[in-house]
Amino acid sequence: MFILAWGGFVCMSLRLGRPSDLHDLEEIERSSFEKGRFPRSLLATMLDSGDFLTLVDEEDVVVGYVSVYLEGPAKARLVSIAVLPEWRGKGAARLLMEGAEEASREREISLMGLEVGIRNVVALRLYLSQGFGIKGLIKDYYGKGKDAFYMEKALTSGKGAGARPRDGKHDRLAALPDDDR
Repeated sequence: MFILAWGGFVCMSLRLGRPSDLHDLEEIERSSFEKGRFPRSLLATMLDSGDFLTLVDEEDVVVGYVSVYLEGPAKARLVSIAVLPEWRGKGAARLLMEGAEEASREREISLMGLEVGIRNVVALRLYLSQGFGIKGLIKDYYGKGKDAFYMEKALTSGKGAGARPRDGKHDRLAALPDDDR
């Protein structure tokens, strides 16, 4: 699999992850998450299992990754997306998302879901801009008092409908800390 993608400030060639990328994914996890980092064993599974679709940048250095769990014949779950700090704000995460969606469509996946911390403004804005809609609230998903939104996107219809919450509250989220996956 090979995807060449251009975004605002970055051009990435994406490929499926492989076991030799484990060290790079660990470094990306360390630089991206203070708490709730995936353990080495889970990252290894994500790279080696046929149930996960993990895309990485193919250039000299892996600058980010996205991992999707293939839940069933037509449904996938975005498990994680992370980009090295020096590559943030340049469109890398958006390109990884688009690559994950394209790769999922190639596998006849028609629905992608994900969970995101209600205080993770950066990720919420990314997912909303990519056409994911908020479908529900999961109490204590990241621990006591740390709730998450469940979001979905139909992959068969491009960016999909319902990209923004009806009440517009997402615009007021910028004041909250960015601390949940």
